[in-house]
Amino acid sequence: MTTIDKLIPVKLYNKVEIDKQYIGKVISIPVLEAKDRTIICHNLPAKWSIYIREAINNYYKTVKSKSSQPESHTINICSFIFPGRPIEMKDGKTISKDKNGMLLLSVDREYSNRISKLQKMRKEIVDGRTKLIPIDYSVTVECVFNIKRTKKSPSLMQLVASTVDLMVRMKILKNDSCDIVSRTDGSRICYTDENEHTVITIKRTIGGQ
Repeated sequence: MTTIDKLIPVKLYNKVEIDKQYIGKVISIPVLEAKDRTIICHNLPAKWSIYIREAINNYYKTVKSKSSQPESHTINICSFIFPGRPIEMKDGKTISKDKNGMLLLSVDREYSNRISKLQKMRKEIVDGRTKLIPIDYSVTVECVFNIKRTKKSPSLMQLVASTVDLMVRMKILKNDSCDIVSRTDGSRICYTDENEHTVITIKRTIGGQ
């Protein structure tokens, strides 16, 4: 048992004492006491005492909860570069087919064309990493979108969604469920004047929840 476990949770109770100013009169005094019966404070207004008690005990619960969860860390597995400007995935998609007859759920023809283009470049994109894919275990997918600034600011969430969708179609990821894509930490948009592209880093998630 740690030192803090010996002190918390703290409790609040009313201690009855004789009022020294008036003979025969008793008064009730709020007392905040630690688990080991150490007096933290007393004779404060009741609302203050309650607030202090709740703040200490809630902090303790938070710390205990975090310490009870297994730690997680990541190991870099591989990286990919998708050339060209990424396209957002939005609601109101249309359905089309690629040359292999696979149904494409897309926002518009521009998105369908991007899927077809990247599928043709798949061999070049995954060169030397075919033994690592398709990934069928928990990973963190970090997407860094290097794009030129336009009048309309893009949606990071939709860019990440479309990129994960592309990786599933290109058989880099088995699927887009949370059992595989557990996190997208580090994903961001970087504005550039150079050629637009997306850098994808896939890290294996070990431990944690």
